[in-house]
Amino acid sequence: MKPTDPDELVSELKRSGTRMRAVNEKRYLKSDGVFFGVTVPNTRRLTRPVAAEFKKCGDLGGALAYASALWETGVHEPRVSAILIVEACEPFYDDRVWELGRAWLGDIDNWGHCDGISPGMLSPFVQVGRTRHKSRRRTVLRWTRDDSLWVRRGALLATMRSTRHDKEWQFVLAVAERLLEDPEYFVQKGLGWMLRECAHHNPREVITFIQTHRDGMRRSTITNAVSRLPKTLQKAARQG
Repeated sequence: MKPTDPDELVSELKRSGTRMRAVNEKRYLKSDGVFFGVTVPNTRRLTRPVAAEFKKCGDLGGALAYASALWETGVHEPRVSAILIVEACEPFYDDRVWELGRAWLGDIDNWGHCDGISPGMLSPFVQVGRTRHKSRRRTVLRWTRDDSLWVRRGALLATMRSTRHDKEWQFVLAVAERLLEDPEYFVQKGLGWMLRECAHHNPREVITFIQTHRDGMRRSTITNAVSRLPKTLQKAARQG
């Protein structure tokens, strides 16, 4: 039976939170939003049965409507649940997910939501072979110049699926180059994360990229990007 009442999940989340956790999480995420104070494992636990039912039914439209109702609460944990429910329906993704992800990305104030929306809801749509992936890549490139730091970070994380494939490296590179000197800490953290993912599959290319742009990159970004490479390769990236 498909879930029908998002208010029930919101109530469960609210009952599972604590005031202390809400205060600490708000501070940790540097957010001005409303928090129930639910731990991430508990948020996932409470959301999992709902997400599983929508996945089982293959009802993407119902899942998006349910998730949208959660999102409209404006509360952190229901918004996390909304993202998880949509992600569970990836086998049935269509253009509605891309449009919803774009809207949500422009309506956030913390990296926790950004790091769910962009890799899970947007990155599948910019891969080579997806319908209209070229126009969506142009959109992602425009995001690198957006006024919102979360949209700019989102542009980086929207490349996550593309980091796995050699033939998509040029697109990933183009996004990275546009944000090399971004002044925002969270954008630089996103850049380091994205390059680290690239290094799993293209370590030599990542080292060459860092060597080429090292003078304009933050040391912390470089450290993050090469953190999982062998020590010899880390040294090569830093010293050339």
